[in-house]
Amino acid sequence: MAVEITINRSTKTMVMPQGEAEKIKDIVGGQIRKVGALTSAGGTNRWVAGGNLEELADILRGAGYEVHLVGQPVLYEEDEEDEW
Repeated sequence: MAVEITINRSTKTMVMPQGEAEKIKDIVGGQIRKVGALTSAGGTNRWVAGGNLEELADILRGAGYEVHLVGQPVLYEEDEEDEW
């Protein structure tokens, strides 16, 4: 059974099982970093992803992980100079 990873599109927060983060950092070239408060057990399983989430998910799927992208992506509209 594949290890499951959930990535929230709007916050880029990743949730994964304890102990997988270092493996994933090696696979994706350091595109993730730890966030959140430490638990009483001395760690957290919440991380934030950098870069394109679709590409990151494809890389992780290629490495055998089951990736779930959840939530709506944040869309940025280009500013129109003539509207100012």
